[in-house]
Amino acid sequence: MSKNNQLLSINSRDNSANSPLEILFEKFRLSTLTGFVQVDSLFADGTLNGNIVLNDITKQLNFTTDLTISNLAVEGDTIGDINAKISNPKSNIFVTDVSIKGRGNDLALTGNYFLKPEDKSTMDFNLAIKSLQWSTLEGISLGAIRNGKGYLSGNVKIGNKPTSPDIAGQLGFNETSMVITMLNSEFKIDNEQIIAVENKGLRFNSFTIRDSSENRLTINGIANTTNYLNYNFDLSLQAKNFRALNTSKKNNDLYYGQVYFDTNVKITGTESAPVVDGTLRINELTRLTAVIPQEQPGVVERDGIVVFVDKDAPLNDALFLTQKDKLTKTNILGMEVSVNIEIDKKAILNLIIDEGNGDFLRLQGEAVLNGGVDKSGKITLTGSYELEEGAYEMSFNFLHRRFDIQKGSKITWIGEPTNAVVDITAVYVANTSAVELVQDQISAAKTDLRYHQKLPFSVYLNMDGSLMQPVLTFDIVLPEASTLRIDNQIAGQVEMRLNQLKAEPSELNKQVFALLLLNRFISENPFQSAEGILNAGTLARQSVSKMLTEQLNNLASGLIEGVDLNFDIVSSEDYTSGSLQNKTDLNVGLSKRLLNDRLNVSIGTNFELEGGRQSNETGTGGSSASPNLNIEYLLSQDGTYLLRAYRRNQYEGVIYGYVIETGIGFVLSVDYDQFKEIFERRKIRRKATKERKAVDQNIVPPEKPANPPMNQKEDLDPAFIDTSRKPEDEE
Repeated sequence: MSKNNQLLSINSRDNSANSPLEILFEKFRLSTLTGFVQVDSLFADGTLNGNIVLNDITKQLNFTTDLTISNLAVEGDTIGDINAKISNPKSNIFVTDVSIKGRGNDLALTGNYFLKPEDKSTMDFNLAIKSLQWSTLEGISLGAIRNGKGYLSGNVKIGNKPTSPDIAGQLGFNETSMVITMLNSEFKIDNEQIIAVENKGLRFNSFTIRDSSENRLTINGIANTTNYLNYNFDLSLQAKNFRALNTSKKNNDLYYGQVYFDTNVKITGTESAPVVDGTLRINELTRLTAVIPQEQPGVVERDGIVVFVDKDAPLNDALFLTQKDKLTKTNILGMEVSVNIEIDKKAILNLIIDEGNGDFLRLQGEAVLNGGVDKSGKITLTGSYELEEGAYEMSFNFLHRRFDIQKGSKITWIGEPTNAVVDITAVYVANTSAVELVQDQISAAKTDLRYHQKLPFSVYLNMDGSLMQPVLTFDIVLPEASTLRIDNQIAGQVEMRLNQLKAEPSELNKQVFALLLLNRFISENPFQSAEGILNAGTLARQSVSKMLTEQLNNLASGLIEGVDLNFDIVSSEDYTSGSLQNKTDLNVGLSKRLLNDRLNVSIGTNFELEGGRQSNETGTGGSSASPNLNIEYLLSQDGTYLLRAYRRNQYEGVIYGYVIETGIGFVLSVDYDQFKEIFERRKIRRKATKERKAVDQNIVPPEKPANPPMNQKEDLDPAFIDTSRKPEDEE
C-alpha cells in the first residue's frame, strides 16, 4: 500500500516455502493509523521507518524488529525519536532495546522478557532515564497539566512476574514546575525523589512541593503495593500557607478564586477505600467565590420544551444537561474523609445566591467546622461560621444596594454543605427626609421644614432559616436623637411613626422597598408629594458655587510670588432651625514651598458666608474655625517618593457637623507611557522615552560613548538610584 511517499509492504524474502516474511515501513505516517480510532482530532503523529522480519514461520516462529518513529507527537506535543529493536533469537526469549531521544529527552529500556506458560512469565528490564522533559508530557496528560518545565531523571530495575513486579530504583525531579489545569496554580518540585522499594512500593521521604510563592507542602510515608495497581497508604501531609487554588470563573463556574491553607493530614486505607483524617486551616489571603447551585437557573420549567441534541456527540450533550449541583455528592465512592476546618477571620468567602441577578453574600469571620465524605460519596459539613463583617449585595434591574452585615451574624451547617441555617442581620443606610413618612399623621409636617431635613435611616435586613431558601424580614430604625442634629420632639414623632409601621408588616415592607428603590419614603397617596424643595434655584446655586470656585482660583494664580492661594465655595441646605436656610462656606488655602522646593506647607480655614455658625455637637472636635494643615516633604527631588502629614477639618453635613481627620502617609508616584514601564528600572524607562521622542521628531539619538565615564554610579551599579538628579537634566 502506498500513497505519495508513504509505503507499507509485506513480502517474502524469496520463493522458498519457509522464506522469511518482511513487513516494511517507509515514511509511513502514524496519523494514518490513529485516524481510524479518533477522527475528530490528531491524537498521535510521526514518521515510521524500518522493518519487522518473521523467521521460520512453518516451524518455530521468531522475529526481529528495527523500527524508528521520527518526531513522535502526542496531542500536538513532540516527544522525540523512538527506536525499537526487539528480537526473538531463542524460543520464548525476547531481547528488548527501546530508546527515546530528541527534544531534550534521553531514556532507554533494555533487557529480556521470558515467556512461560500458566502466567509464569518473568522479565528483567532496566529503565535508564537521563532526561524526560515535562513539556513533552503535556499532551500525554490530555490537558491535566500545562506550562511544564524541568525534567525527570532516574534509574529503575524491573524484575519478577508482570502481575507482581519487583521494582527498585528512584525517580528524580529536576527544576520541575507545572500548572495543574483544574487548579490553575503553579507547583514546583526540585531535587526531590520518589523511591521505589523492591516488593514494598513507593516511599516519600520529605517529598516537597512548592507553590509560586515558595510555600511548601511536604509528603512523608509509603504507598505499599505489590502490583502497582492496588495500594495500602501510610502517608502524612503537612503544609504552611500553601496556595492550592488560583482560578477564575472561566476555569470553573461553580467555585473559583484563591485558597491558601495550612494542613496536617494523615492518609491511610487503600486506593479504593482511602481514609483521610486531620486538620485544615484556611488562611487570611483566601478569596473564594462559590455559586449556590440551582436547577436550570433563569429558566422556567414547562411541558413541551424543545431540547436540541447532537446525535454525533451524545456524551458531550449529556454533560451540559446534568444539574450543576456537585456540592452534596461526589462520584468517588468508598472513601472516608473527616477533616477539622478552621477559617481565618480575614479570609473572604463570597456566596453567589442568585447568579442571574447578581445577588451575593460577602463574608468574613471565624469558623470551626468539620467536613467529611462517607463511603457512599455523600459530602457533609457541620459547625458554625461566626461573622465579623461582610455585605449582602442586592441587585434589582439597574439598582444596586449594599447591606453591611452586622457582627454576631452566623451561618450554621448541620449536614450537607447546602443545608445550612443562616442568622444574618445586615444594614443599608438611606439618607432621606421623614416628611413623606409622617405627613399623613402629622398635619404640620408639610409646613414644618424641620421634617425636610435628611436623616440616616437604617434599613435592617434579617435573613433566617435555610441558606437555599432564607426567610427575609425588614425593619427601619432611626439612630438616637442625641447623635443627630434635630429636635428631640421631631425625632420622637418619627420614631413613633416607625413603631406604627412595625405593627403593619405590609406597610413596613412598602416603605422598605421605597427606600431601596427610590431612596425615599412614600405617602399613602404617592402622587401627592411634599418634596418640592429641590427646585431650579437650588440647582443654580450649586452650579454657580462651582463656577465661582474656578474663577477665584484663576484670579489668585500668580498673585503673590512663591505663595499659592486656593479657594473653594460650597453651597448646601439646612433645615435644623425649622426653616430652610441656604448654607454657603468659603474655604481659603495658602501654601508655601521651602527648602529648595522639597518642603510644601499648606494651611487653610473655612469662612461661613451664609447660614450661620455651625458648632460641632457630635464630639468629633471640629468647628468651622478649625484650620486645615497639610505638610508634604519630597524624599526624592523628582517627587517619586513623598511623605505627607495632614490635619483636615471637613463639614460632613448637619448630621455630623465638622469632623477632624488627622493622618500621615507615604506616596509613590511614577510617570509612564506603557503599563509595563512601571516595573522597569528608571534608567531604562527614560532611555525608551527619549528614543520614542526622537522617532516622533525624526531625530537620530546620539551614539553612546565607547568608554563611558567611570564616575557614573548607575553604570557601576544598575540598582543605584540617584535621587538628586531631575529627569530634565538628562534630556
